[in-house]
Amino acid sequence: MSTFFNRACYNKYSRNDIEEWGLMLRKLTLKPDPVEIPGNITAWGYIRVNKPIVGNISLELKLKRYLGFFWLSVPCLKNIGSCTYPDVCELLEDHYNETIGCNENLQAHDIPCTCPFLPGTYTLKPEMFQIPQLKGLWASLAKGDYKADVRLRDTDSNEVIACQHIEFSLTNGFVPTVSPTDKPKCTNILDCLFG
Repeated sequence: MSTFFNRACYNKYSRNDIEEWGLMLRKLTLKPDPVEIPGNITAWGYIRVNKPIVGNISLELKLKRYLGFFWLSVPCLKNIGSCTYPDVCELLEDHYNETIGCNENLQAHDIPCTCPFLPGTYTLKPEMFQIPQLKGLWASLAKGDYKADVRLRDTDSNEVIACQHIEFSLTNGFVPTVSPTDKPKCTNILDCLFG
């Protein structure tokens, strides 16, 4: 399955539900495909925010890996895998504090790094991120084909505000060479995932 695939969860929700969601990932492109770990990845796309994203928002990630003849759910281990993150706004706020700051590309295009996310279309121009070498068990298990369902939920109302189905492949990549004058675009997993 060496193709990155992304769509709304149409088979789980009606068309009216989807149109009412607070957030829609309209397009996301990743290159190279499959994604190489470690390696450099270029991402671009756009998100449509229909309602303000603020408050108690949880992120539910259901991750499955293809094992020959069946899809196996990846358990949540050390906040990686099929996990629920109870407060996305707090997670982003903790990550993008005053010392780390927001990614330059996001700032240049007025894309917020923390809540609230106000209504509008947010466009990410092509941006290269460096994916670090995985360590331990993750290094040997990462290569493969994956499916992920990602849901954002307003925990106060229990309303689903976004749902995205993503399919992707990971492969063993090259060790990137970075000259001493180059600054990597991301240095940890949160930087790589959230910019």
